[in-house]
Amino acid sequence: MAMELSYGAAIQAVTTSPAIKFLLSKWTALNAAGKLDVQLLTDGAYDVPSKSIYMISIGDDFLYMHVGSKIRELLGKDVTGKLLSSIDGDISSDLRDAYAATVRYRAPIYARFTSPQTEKVLLWERIILPLPVGANGTILVCYSEVMSHQAEVYEYVFKHSPVPMLTIYPIFAPDGALDDGWIVLINQLAREVFGVQDVSGNRRVRELKPFQRPDFWAEIAALYPQSDPPGTVSDLSPLGDKYCTLLVRMNNLALLRFQPVSLRIPEAV
Repeated sequence: MAMELSYGAAIQAVTTSPAIKFLLSKWTALNAAGKLDVQLLTDGAYDVPSKSIYMISIGDDFLYMHVGSKIRELLGKDVTGKLLSSIDGDISSDLRDAYAATVRYRAPIYARFTSPQTEKVLLWERIILPLPVGANGTILVCYSEVMSHQAEVYEYVFKHSPVPMLTIYPIFAPDGALDDGWIVLINQLAREVFGVQDVSGNRRVRELKPFQRPDFWAEIAALYPQSDPPGTVSDLSPLGDKYCTLLVRMNNLALLRFQPVSLRIPEAV
């Protein structure tokens, strides 16, 4: 699972969710007034309970107290009453670290992550809000949204594409240049060409041998700022001289399409 964490003032800048911004402001106000309470925090707009998980810290572990109806629907199961440690995989390990940090610092943490539990979910954003209980206990209100609202469109385009395609969650170098990306979605032809058989959300693009080319990333980084739809085209491709790369920058993701030079789209240059 790919995960990115943000803290403090940075949360308002990175989230695209009005609900998360609202909850963060509400938590801040209630905390300042000494009135943090689950009901006070979650009542009101945005149907927060149905999109939230409530957890309580138990030693080094966390117990699922409540799993909202929309979360259960997306996960395809109900984990209410279970310990986080009882759920296998990288998801529980990475989330446990984020939850533990929230309890330790008693401050909200924002997480953006991919979930390999279901192919329908591409990218989540979650705000983790701590509420002290008694002397040492902490309840975590974890509100989540699926960031990719066009999964069906991507699925259709990818399914019918005659060329390899990747959708990635961009990773940037310290200077702000596009330098890598988590593979969020990959079509079958791209899996065959690049030899990807495992869960795509656990892979970075640079882990694939054809993409270990500094010249390719230098070119893509230079094109990225002006690659809003319909995108820009690079003559460089990990598939060799007979292919070019179409790069399309979206709100939170980017599309890489590797097409024969003969099919190069003039309007996207």
